Amino acid sequence: MHAQAYDFVARSVAGRCAQRVLEIGSHDVNGSVRPLFGSAERYHGIDLAAGPGVDEVADAADWEPDDVYDVVISTEVLEHAPRWRRVLATAWRALAPGGRLVVTCATDPRPPHSAVDGWALRPGEWYRNVAPGEVREVIGGFGAWSWAMEVALDRGDLYLRVDKPR
Repeated sequence: MHAQAYDFVARSVAGRCAQRVLEIGSHDVNGSVRPLFGSAERYHGIDLAAGPGVDEVADAADWEPDDVYDVVISTEVLEHAPRWRRVLATAWRALAPGGRLVVTCATDPRPPHSAVDGWALRPGEWYRNVAPGEVREVIGGFGAWSWAMEVALDRGDLYLRVDKPR
């Protein structure tokens, strides 16, 4: 995760009382947002592979939430997930009424990069930047009434914050 993504998450959850937090794509590659939630009763991280910060190995596109969460976070994952729409749907199902979904991902013109270390793609890795219009379409299907999207075209960053109705 890069500094701007971390800062967006920090701004998006500042002042929220998040007792249950789910992180989709929790493998700590270049830093983690987990320290932002030191007072949470439960922090559950899922990822495709075991590693630092991973509590459960699972594909978020198929994972069934075991609980509802006050905050669901996914940083720098969607561009590496061929079924990213299903990952967002899982995140929405896992979110408690009144909860907040926070997502960061790559959009154009960010160059392809590995999910393992951020460098060149490895053989067999999937990658595609996520277009803002595609994200708006998916969020529109959730019936969310309060959401905000930021796009930093100079870096190819897309930041999304969505509040689930109560």
